[in-house]
Amino acid sequence: MSESSPVPARILYASHVPPVTVDPSDILEQAAPPPHSDDASPPSTGAGRNSPTPLASEPWRPAVDPRNLPRISIVTPNYNYAHFLEATLRSVLDQGYPNLEYVVIDGGSRDESLRVIEPYAPRLAYWHSRPDKGMYDAITTGLQRTTGEIMGWLNSDDMHLPWTLWTVADIFARFPAVQWITTLALGEWDYTGLCLGFGANRGYSRAAYLDGRYGSMSMHAPRGVPPWARESIQQESTFWRRSLWEKAGGYVSTEYGSAGDFELWGRFFEHAELVGVTAPLSGFRLQHAQQSADSAKYAGHAAHALETHRRKAAWRPPATRFLSYHTRFWKLPKIRTIATGWAGYSGQRIRRTETSLPTAQWALESYRFY
Repeated sequence: MSESSPVPARILYASHVPPVTVDPSDILEQAAPPPHSDDASPPSTGAGRNSPTPLASEPWRPAVDPRNLPRISIVTPNYNYAHFLEATLRSVLDQGYPNLEYVVIDGGSRDESLRVIEPYAPRLAYWHSRPDKGMYDAITTGLQRTTGEIMGWLNSDDMHLPWTLWTVADIFARFPAVQWITTLALGEWDYTGLCLGFGANRGYSRAAYLDGRYGSMSMHAPRGVPPWARESIQQESTFWRRSLWEKAGGYVSTEYGSAGDFELWGRFFEHAELVGVTAPLSGFRLQHAQQSADSAKYAGHAAHALETHRRKAAWRPPATRFLSYHTRFWKLPKIRTIATGWAGYSGQRIRRTETSLPTAQWALESYRFY
């Protein structure tokens, strides 16, 4: 969707983003997978969802024929993360998604990673353990082996939610024009795996990406979005169609250090706008050894990627947006209302409608955000 496309006069501000209300006990109950058995059958595909008295303990499932669900390919790269790896594997496998192609690429770990992987090997489409050139090389290797229509990766310290794959499948099946999605409700886990809550992003667009909106606060983005107004695109909650992956070259670059994901988003944006989903899809684990923990290094790599995409797009800072950000007019409610119209961004999001009825469904809408 272009920046000049007409959109409904629906305005979204940071202060008006609906909060994500979650009972922590529900998250903990759902996030703890049931004991695994190789003989266990997949969960029911919705016996309780359309029942007059649905069981609250049953995970959400879309009301679709399981035979029509798209194949989803997920890759998990790993290197010496045995202490987190099993939680990651189970967060994917124990969703019971019937058309899953799950690949694990281990970089020759020297810890207990192989002992963690081996019991799950029968449930994996492919796995190997051998030295590679780093995380993004491993991800590319894994994704190039897959065949699914929908793709994504999950690092070996992060976790899906119990409804992630079912939600992703339902959305892509219902909206064939949507090329890639990510959540607007960004989840976080602490080191031990406790859910800390969900943040709220305002929206996504290529114009915002080129303005530097989705970089870290320490990323150098001259003439762009100031650090205090930045958000992020949560990698573990991002999924895309294979056709988009192929248009973007079919690889994750290793030339941008720890910001290979950020650079890939720039190539995706060249072909399609990113659509936000109001439902949370995954969680990022906070832990001291991860690559992104070195914020200064990641910021430098992301700035390099941003400059590359700015040059390709012949980007120039929009004067009205630059003025509104750097004079902080957005703090004045009336000015903010006006500014969202003439200096904001055009975005798309998918949210649930009729949520209090059995007919609850997804709706795709255009809106403005600032």
